[in-house]
Amino acid sequence: TKSSSYDLLHVWDCGGQPIFLDIIPAFLTSRTMFYLLFDASKDINRNVEILWNSKGHESTEGSMEMTTLDLLLQWVAMIHTSVSKQANSEISDYPRVTIVGSHADQLQDDARE
Repeated sequence: TKSSSYDLLHVWDCGGQPIFLDIIPAFLTSRTMFYLLFDASKDINRNVEILWNSKGHESTEGSMEMTTLDLLLQWVAMIHTSVSKQANSEISDYPRVTIVGSHADQLQDDARE
């Protein structure tokens, strides 16, 4: 008999909600790739808006006393701390984080640069 192997991909969408900062570390490993997405058409120093989407209806619950930049940095710090605890001395074991700005089509020409 021939054994078969396959690659497995798990995707975790946290929706940017700060509440997930406390529980996500349980699912992180040094092999995880991280993609942090934010709306680049909005000021990164503006307070985060809390949005909820239920059954296709989106509502705004207000804003937090935290900017988009603060929240991104908090996620990066949490990822680095959680994964670094598991890593040995090899650099390949450190987290690979990619920060992606969406809505580039809505940026003004000077903001695209």
